[in-house]
Amino acid sequence: MRSLKNLNIRKSIEQRKLIYSEDWFDKFDTITIYMFFSGGFLMPFLVYFNPYRDYSKTGIEFYLLFIFSLFCAFTIYRKATEKQLTKIVSKYNAEENKLLINQYCEKKDFAKHRNSGNVIIYNNLNYLAMNPRFQTSRIFILDKNDVYFTMIKENQKMNIPVLFSQIFLKRDIKKFMPIRFMKLSKPIFIILVLLSSFGCKKKEMPESNFEKYVLNSVFIEIVDSIYMDRRIISPPPSPRFNEKTNKVDTTGHYNELKEYWHYRDSIKNDKTRILIGVYDTIKKISPLETEFIQKEIDISGYAYDTLKEGEEFKFDIEPFKNNKKFHFEKTSKYLHEKKWDLDDISNSLIPVGTIFISRIQFDKTKTKGILTAGASCGGGKCGRGFLVIIENKAGKWKVNKIIQTWVS
Repeated sequence: MRSLKNLNIRKSIEQRKLIYSEDWFDKFDTITIYMFFSGGFLMPFLVYFNPYRDYSKTGIEFYLLFIFSLFCAFTIYRKATEKQLTKIVSKYNAEENKLLINQYCEKKDFAKHRNSGNVIIYNNLNYLAMNPRFQTSRIFILDKNDVYFTMIKENQKMNIPVLFSQIFLKRDIKKFMPIRFMKLSKPIFIILVLLSSFGCKKKEMPESNFEKYVLNSVFIEIVDSIYMDRRIISPPPSPRFNEKTNKVDTTGHYNELKEYWHYRDSIKNDKTRILIGVYDTIKKISPLETEFIQKEIDISGYAYDTLKEGEEFKFDIEPFKNNKKFHFEKTSKYLHEKKWDLDDISNSLIPVGTIFISRIQFDKTKTKGILTAGASCGGGKCGRGFLVIIENKAGKWKVNKIIQTWVS
């Protein structure tokens, strides 16, 4: 990637521009780009207004030359402004913004180059370059609720600036990270006021991306800890009493136990993914569950990460479609689980168990959280409920403790 030697974060924020020590090659490179594309900008005018040109033979190629001239002018503009930082004001603090940016970049398969302090840098290969080793860098600087970012590209001979990708990056970041406010031009503001006066429906507040990120981080760990598989949920067979001999039939019981454990081992050793149904509507912890939780821990310092208390949202199982152990499907895809055939052990027609999770309540520092989860083997015949305590350790959310709260 391009060298950002002695990057001055404070001055970069104040001037809204990357401030770092450029080496002689970077400066020479910039001058070369200006000269090359300035020549490209002027060339169409020199050709078109050539006094010795036959004006009767003006064709479309001359208009294409002017399009090339506009491209060169835009490239010069982008080179002059490539170090300018775009600012977005988030409703989250710097630590939460860092989590969201890392999640976004990892989702895009960018390679992490730096993630320390208030600076995050992700790279991806520039396949349009003559040498694929050269990369495009996405540079993020965090300051409280503010996120500053830009993109810089590296190429074979000249570091051609990023032309359009920065527009898509800004669009993606705004979608991925709810912002606190946007500066609107006066005409747009007036139009919005007029529209609202005609009774436009108020737009619902977006769900918390931070809470979704945390749920995604701990979901597999929770499922792996509490899921129920009705194929192996039955307890071992009890010994039978022989009324004729007035003794326990130990021989028959041994064979039954042997068959029982052989079957369980065959299920556990089966590499086929376990089909689990997921209730994807994420709701607040119920009052009954709250009573159970209060018997275990003090929850007075925990609250939901939202300004709208009644909010619920859909849990997206798409990020887990390639999980090696579990095959997740929405329970809405099937009949209600009370109508399931509990004798079905195919692991394909219907899920062998279901999972539900609640919304998360975070502490004030947002480094700890609590939620409830439940597992069922289907049919409404068996189920268990849990209090799940999670914690952010070294920047990663993990399950700290799971406490069983009810059994049915």
